[in-house]
Amino acid sequence: MNINPIVNGQRVLAPTFAQAFGTPNYLSAVNIKSAINKSRYNALTFQFQRRVARTTIQAHYTIAHAYAYGGSTGARGGASAPQDSFAPLAPGEWGPTGSDERHRVVVLGVFELPYGVQLSPVFQAASARPYNLTAGSDLNADGNNNDRYIDPSTGKQVSINTGRGDPTAVFDLRTTKFFNLGGERKVGVFAEMFNLLNTVNFGSSYTGNGRSASFRQSTGFIPGIGYARQLQLGARFLF
Repeated sequence: MNINPIVNGQRVLAPTFAQAFGTPNYLSAVNIKSAINKSRYNALTFQFQRRVARTTIQAHYTIAHAYAYGGSTGARGGASAPQDSFAPLAPGEWGPTGSDERHRVVVLGVFELPYGVQLSPVFQAASARPYNLTAGSDLNADGNNNDRYIDPSTGKQVSINTGRGDPTAVFDLRTTKFFNLGGERKVGVFAEMFNLLNTVNFGSSYTGNGRSASFRQSTGFIPGIGYARQLQLGARFLF
């Protein structure tokens, strides 16, 4: 929270500083971290697991939402600075966190096929995560360019993290062929295919600046899984 913002062209504490120190510009912004944030996370998870001869299947489904003031539950880094320093808990400051996903499903299995071949697929999919939409200019003239975007269709400001990015879908597959060497010894030669369907996953990497030429356009991929189709070969010796 900035307790010394610019209001009507003057810092709030300028008169006090002028009286105490003889200069109104003794300090500029005065930021104070305060433990006033609230967050809410609700989720319902279902799990299915089945094991039969030569086959193991697991499936997980979660429906959830994660909301907080400032769109963040971070205790150390804290939430983003509110648009109005004197109203950090205003309704527009309440919104989904960056990790908010309405739906997530993960399905995986191990299939023992004839001739010593083993298939291990993993599929995961999730709803789009949010990102913040900003006006791209200091609308309230407080010296901070963090004002939220004004929806032209309604003429009203949106809440924090109103934008939604790209849904996630990744299918990985591992194929292993075992060769018996006698006794307990065997060699497994495997091929691992990541993002087999070559799905493009932008996640929440989108431009939220309303004055940018790339407004609402993707800027990158999800870290860790936002990659093109990949193939990895390897082997392991069991004894």
